[in-house]
Amino acid sequence: MDKALYQRGYFVSASGCGYSEKRLDDSAGDCYFYVHPRGFQLYCHLNVSLNTQVKKDLYAKLLSFEPAYFDRSNTGDILARFGGDVDLAINGVTDMLKSSLVRTFSVIGLSLTLLSISWKLATVALLVLSTIFIPLAFARKYLKKVSETTLQNMSLLSSHYTEALQGNRVIAVFHLFNAKLAAFEESIKGLRHIALRLATVQGAITPIMHSISGLGISLVLWFGTGLLQSGEMTAGGFASFITSLVLLYTPIKSLGNMSTQLQLSYLGLLRVYELMDRVPTLQFPTEGATLHAIETGITLQNVSFQYREDLPMVLNHIDLLIPTGKTIALVGSSGSGKTTLAHLLLRLYDVVEGEIRFDAHPIQTLTKESLASLSCAVFQDNFMFVGSIRENILLANPKATETELWQAIDAAYLRDFVNSLPQGLETPVGERGVLLSGGQKQRIAIARAFLKNTPLVVLDEATSALDNQSEAVVQQAIDSLMQNRTVVVIAHRLSTVMNADMIVVMAHGQIVEQGTHAQLLADGGAYANLYNAQFKEPLPIAMPSPTAFKAELLAP
Repeated sequence: MDKALYQRGYFVSASGCGYSEKRLDDSAGDCYFYVHPRGFQLYCHLNVSLNTQVKKDLYAKLLSFEPAYFDRSNTGDILARFGGDVDLAINGVTDMLKSSLVRTFSVIGLSLTLLSISWKLATVALLVLSTIFIPLAFARKYLKKVSETTLQNMSLLSSHYTEALQGNRVIAVFHLFNAKLAAFEESIKGLRHIALRLATVQGAITPIMHSISGLGISLVLWFGTGLLQSGEMTAGGFASFITSLVLLYTPIKSLGNMSTQLQLSYLGLLRVYELMDRVPTLQFPTEGATLHAIETGITLQNVSFQYREDLPMVLNHIDLLIPTGKTIALVGSSGSGKTTLAHLLLRLYDVVEGEIRFDAHPIQTLTKESLASLSCAVFQDNFMFVGSIRENILLANPKATETELWQAIDAAYLRDFVNSLPQGLETPVGERGVLLSGGQKQRIAIARAFLKNTPLVVLDEATSALDNQSEAVVQQAIDSLMQNRTVVVIAHRLSTVMNADMIVVMAHGQIVEQGTHAQLLADGGAYANLYNAQFKEPLPIAMPSPTAFKAELLAP
């Protein structure tokens, strides 16, 4: 072997491969084989490339999941499964592949060497060696159970970190430091308990492995002594046999430690496959109907919906016509189904019963691209992505020109605010838009909607969380956005929807009234009750006269 190449340190041994500074005389009985530098680079490239590709595929899968999946899932569990499980699975698989190849060739080569020296001694040694797998088989089920619990607890830890990041203001305001720390410590204790159980299993397996190895070597020495005395074996051959046997047992004895890591990697791989094999419940046709405009309107016929089979219906037999170019207002108490109905129009969920049609086309027949080009929404709490104001507005139409961008900014009454910033449109919004006020985020969301320029706009409580001054500005932007579009607006404040073409009153998942503001007031039904509750004059407060107040003050 070239000494210069040896000193470069690319080696495969019975216990692994990697960069090594060991000299030949420092190998401590381990069996080393030289590997060309390109071979080691190929292994590293395979590990990194596989990890990167799987993470890319999983992220694409995550983006394809329907909102219902996130409704049922824990954020920490999602982060653990889409991040930690991949590293655990891929690194474990590639490491096991590397180690297995090395150990396989080592075991085959050394076994052949033993057989060539003495087939009788080799038979004894290999029979004893095969018993090493018996304790591993017994420990396998236990290791699987403990490994599953380990991954679950790691997901729980991720949830604690996520809550600390996203709920830091609530934690500070309500002084939840001690409570959250105590909950985290409880999770850590659970993980520590599991780690101790794993260490106990490993601690039990390792001495068993060494005992079996020692027994094998003892039997070989005893049986080999007889062969030496009978002259069937020379002293040199016997010494070579013992040396090869020790080298053979060295990688086998490490199987106890490998089994735990292999089990964790296997479970991580299963969890990755589970995610990759999951089929989203919300499916869009690849060659469905393509609409560029809504000609007549949107029809809801006998629509019912529930979020889960074990939960009650949120909507019950809804029939509604939304004519093109009209503004339809949905009003009613909290929990009446207004937001759910809006989500169905955007096809964030599918109806359980009934049908929604855009013109004559069922919504399930529209391609994802077609439906996205027809509708957009401004929510009560609009999500801002990390980046600048410009980047957040251009999400609606990345190909928009600078003129189109500023037209949307003007329509959303954002120009004065943008011009007041030192960095203008390049001003960072912070994570989830924490550097912006509620009204500023709403107007950025409205600018997005202007830039997307869709025929259908859904406005879900877009001003309910704003103060009066901010609401006035945002309402101007909304009024501008509503022109010449089909609009579905949800509002608790009836003052914002009085001029709607039709007001739909909902209660307990059903439509109880619909008509114009004047018609519904005249009917004196549910809408009139809502109106009177919001706009009735306050009762006069009886104030004592100055004389009576003075007499009461001077009374003994």
